[in-house]
Amino acid sequence: MQPKKPERRSGRLGSRRAKSQVKPRKDRYSPVPASASGSGCSLLITLPAIFIIWSIWSMIDGKKSGIIEPVYNERIYEELKRAWLSLDEGKVAYEPNREMTQGVPEEVRIRVSDDASVPLDLGIFREPAVVEQLKTSGSMSADLTAGKDDFEITRLSSSRQALVGPFTDWIWRVTPLKAGEHQLFLKVTAQIRLSNGDEEVRDVLAKDTVITVAANPSWAARGFFARNWQWLVGGPVTLAVVGGLIAYMRGVFSRRRRKDKPPIGFLGP
Repeated sequence: MQPKKPERRSGRLGSRRAKSQVKPRKDRYSPVPASASGSGCSLLITLPAIFIIWSIWSMIDGKKSGIIEPVYNERIYEELKRAWLSLDEGKVAYEPNREMTQGVPEEVRIRVSDDASVPLDLGIFREPAVVEQLKTSGSMSADLTAGKDDFEITRLSSSRQALVGPFTDWIWRVTPLKAGEHQLFLKVTAQIRLSNGDEEVRDVLAKDTVITVAANPSWAARGFFARNWQWLVGGPVTLAVVGGLIAYMRGVFSRRRRKDKPPIGFLGP
């Protein structure tokens, strides 16, 4: 008697069961999932970024708390002190006192030399000049200032100049605007360059001098008219004066015309 063959089921259900019974082959070396490799790379990138951010924050926080700044300031201070001691000893000549006239411009000059042994040729000054010693650098600045209502100052030389040659001059044209005694302020500055490229300045001379300004009535009158001509021309008083002059001239001309006109009619014997 032959054994019965198992019945073959047909349909979708049978095919699904057959597929489910097939087990996939397990390889000994399975590849790393893509998600796992991506997380490892992102971790390698994130750690240095976190370290850099932490370092920057530590530096900022250190400056706020005063840990780094004092060290930096101390180094800059020591370098400035060495640079100041290395500056050359020079001298400056200027006029401490001067008499001027209101509205008359004059030149004011100072002369600086980086060699204290060089004569400054003081004949260029109108009045006796004062010579003082001061520290000099390769490049220096000079400024002359005053009250805006006291003097009109025009610079004739550069504010900052290199000390080249036996001496260097700074020149200004100064016009007094008001009579009386007024002050001029002179400041001379040395430039100090640091090793990191920064530049610091130090005032080596700061002086004020009293200028006696004599009154000039004609210049004051011209200046007053130049500043207020539109009000003077269009003012009621001016209009009244001009109107009166026009009426007077018209009356003179009319009387002269009546006088010169010949009589009309017959003349007697």
